[in-house]
Amino acid sequence: GFYLVMNEVRNFLLQHPTAQFVLAGSNSNHDPLVAAFLHACSADPAMMGRVYAKDHFVDRKTVIRICAGSDFFLMPSLYEPFGLAQLEAMKLACIPIVHGVDGLRSTVSDPVIDQLELDALPREKVMDYGQVGVKIEYLNVPMYHQAVTKQVNGEPPTQQDRWVLSDSQRKLRLALSRALQVAADPAKRHAIMRNGMRFVRREHSWEAIIRRYEAPIRHAVLKARLRQDKPPLMGW
Repeated sequence: GFYLVMNEVRNFLLQHPTAQFVLAGSNSNHDPLVAAFLHACSADPAMMGRVYAKDHFVDRKTVIRICAGSDFFLMPSLYEPFGLAQLEAMKLACIPIVHGVDGLRSTVSDPVIDQLELDALPREKVMDYGQVGVKIEYLNVPMYHQAVTKQVNGEPPTQQDRWVLSDSQRKLRLALSRALQVAADPAKRHAIMRNGMRFVRREHSWEAIIRRYEAPIRHAVLKARLRQDKPPLMGW
């Protein structure tokens, strides 16, 4: 989903003079469009001094410092089986802005988008904690991926391609606009931050994860020992 960000950063900075972006990570696929964007960050007057973009691996301590020092964490993944980055951001009181797909859908609750996509409600207990982030309304991923692939390959876009690219950017802009509304309301912002921190601490600590796996593992071991006519292990 990085193309979504690339296409929006400059316009966003022009509209919001106090905003700053930190872009951390490597262009591991050596995508020329990403490389051109990173170059523009240091050459475009609208982005100079307001976008920190480095094309290299970012160490753990730096990631923690970035999240702890940021108001929002943008994760517009097109595919995400589960995702840890959004949980790490929440634990550091950094509100995630995510594309409501797969694992991001199940770990981030946003009533505005959740009520639009009733068939894609979070599957975990996150809804018990209230709003913990801001969601980008679900994109038509296959169509968007197809349109972007044509763009990368220099193929002429169809009218459908142009529509899906425009619609995807519109949905990102709406999510960013809603995030700014949250930022402008300290009480709401702090409540979302607390909700996210509480959710991660209670549901995704090592103790909580171990509890989820412990019961089925014990059950499986007990069944196996009973089949072998062995007594259960002490304490089990």
